[in-house]
Amino acid sequence: MAPAAAAAGGSPQLSVVDLPTLLTRIQPRGRPILVHHWASWDEPSTTGLPAMVALAARHGDTVDVVSVAWDELTDAPQGRIAGMAQRPAKWAGGEQAEAWARQAGVHWAVLVFSADPDAFFAALSLADRFVPQVTLYGADGARIAHHGGPMSGARWAAFEAAVEAAVDTASAEAAITATA
Repeated sequence: MAPAAAAAGGSPQLSVVDLPTLLTRIQPRGRPILVHHWASWDEPSTTGLPAMVALAARHGDTVDVVSVAWDELTDAPQGRIAGMAQRPAKWAGGEQAEAWARQAGVHWAVLVFSADPDAFFAALSLADRFVPQVTLYGADGARIAHHGGPMSGARWAAFEAAVEAAVDTASAEAAITATA
């Protein structure tokens, strides 16, 4: 199932996923993809989401957006992943993640990861075990930009410029392929 493009309106498409499914869902499919990591229990995640929603609205026809909710990874306070104690399989956090995403205006795929956290971090090359984080992959799957922690001001402007450059590159590559 392809990631949902960020289009105006709609509801978050919440799925509980294992690692192979997560890795499949965050693969670019011919255009750049933003992978946004957050947790409903993390204040920087909640305060920074409006900017991500606005970015998705501006670029929704050219960039896919997928959120990875860390609600299942731990109950550690203040966004720091400590101990990596996994929650029970009933995933009460998933319900909270869905409610929070809906309230924030998220209208793209939200993947609630529910498996071995160490494998999760290794597979995604995430050195930092905190939220929020956002990674931009080009249409070819290459990692273009990554930022961990709250973003504002110049950091956010630089990240958005990277998104625009990725969109321009993907458009140019598509045009070349179409004429070849």
